[in-house]
Amino acid sequence: MCDVFKVAKKICESQNWKVTNLRLQKILYIAQVLSLGLRDGKHLFNAEIQAWKYGPVVPEVYRRFKFFGSEYIPAFAFSEDSASCSDDECAFIDAVANMTKSLKDWELVGLTHRPGSAWDKVFSESKRDSVISESDMRKEFDDLWSK
Repeated sequence: MCDVFKVAKKICESQNWKVTNLRLQKILYIAQVLSLGLRDGKHLFNAEIQAWKYGPVVPEVYRRFKFFGSEYIPAFAFSEDSASCSDDECAFIDAVANMTKSLKDWELVGLTHRPGSAWDKVFSESKRDSVISESDMRKEFDDLWSK
C-alpha cells in the first residue's frame, strides 16, 4: 500500500503538473474506489476519505495543498522521502491518471457526485466531514463503475 502523498505526487506527475487540489481530491477518490474494486479489495493508500460539499476529500492532502487554492500544485510542494509504491501500484496510478487526464474538473465532480455514489450516500449539509466507508466505496464500484 502506498503513502497517500506518493499517490498524489504520482498523479500530478502523470498529468504533467496540471492538477489543482480539487482535481487531485477527485482522482484520489476514484483511484481508491477502482483499487478496491479491481484489485481484490486492496487499498491503494491508507487515508480517511470524507464527504465534503464539493465531493470526496482526503483531509490531510487537502490541508497540505490548500495554500495553492485553484492553482496547480507544483512539484516543490511534495517532500522527498524514501517510501515508494510498488511497480504494480505505480502502473495502476498511471492508468487512473491517464484515464482521467482528459476529463475537466467539473466532469470529475460529476462522477463523484452521481446518485448512488458513496459520497451521495453519506453527504449531508447538516453533518460535516462524514467518513466514506470502504464498504460504501466497494458498493459504488459494483453499482456504478463495473458496469
